[in-house]
Amino acid sequence: SRVCSKTPHTSAGPTHTTRTPSFEMLALSLLMLAIMGISTTASLLNGLQLECPSVPATATTPAFLPKLCVLGIEIPIPFTCNSGSIILGSLLTSDSATCLNGVWTIPTCILKPILCLATEITSAVPALLATSCLLDIPLFVPYTCASGWFVDGTSSNSNSATCNNGVWSFPLACVLKPLDCPVTAITSTLPALLTTSCFPNLAVTVPFTCPSGSFLSGTSSSSNSAICKNGVWSFPALCILKTIPCLARAVTSAVPALLATSCLLDIPLFVPYTCA
Repeated sequence: SRVCSKTPHTSAGPTHTTRTPSFEMLALSLLMLAIMGISTTASLLNGLQLECPSVPATATTPAFLPKLCVLGIEIPIPFTCNSGSIILGSLLTSDSATCLNGVWTIPTCILKPILCLATEITSAVPALLATSCLLDIPLFVPYTCASGWFVDGTSSNSNSATCNNGVWSFPLACVLKPLDCPVTAITSTLPALLTTSCFPNLAVTVPFTCPSGSFLSGTSSSSNSAICKNGVWSFPALCILKTIPCLARAVTSAVPALLATSCLLDIPLFVPYTCA
């Protein structure tokens, strides 16, 4: 007998062999997908970018350049206040501004206050409390001169002091009110003196010379000094008329002998006598 082998028959048709993709192909595909993703993300981000505009400088704050920021993402920008300025509410000079959604948020810088210390009261300058003034910005503070003093060159005793950069200044000083000693007329005992001003309780010495033919009482000098104090003249020594002697006269048949006698200048002196 004859043995025959049968080959199984399937209705699926012929069989094909499938090749596994290589590693290189897989890597290339992944790279292309990544590139496409980055491009898409960048395009998306570009559509969400907002610009914070430029901000000009002020007296206290520096300028800010335009800044791009992404929607919803806050970008801090460090900055320092201008010289002489500090952050409002603190003594700091540096902080950060932020750019968010196209809007700047910038802390406020203010001029740093400078203290003018309290002044003690004197005869010329009144007492003033400590006062703060801003850098290079004068602050005017009214004051009144001490009793008996007034503002120099005026008839007022009030003015304003200036606090500037920590230093007090008084544009017009307080001075004592002068008191006038009046003109004195020339007499036989006093010289003529012009009006002289003297300050309260402060004496002013004014030299003088006795009138012609006079000299100071108790001296042989005709010069001295008068004193003006609190509006009144005083003379340490008065002028008196100079005496002129009449020499003794010898006796004659008609005129008796007379002893030496002194008389004042231009003032006759009558001396009784008896004939021989």
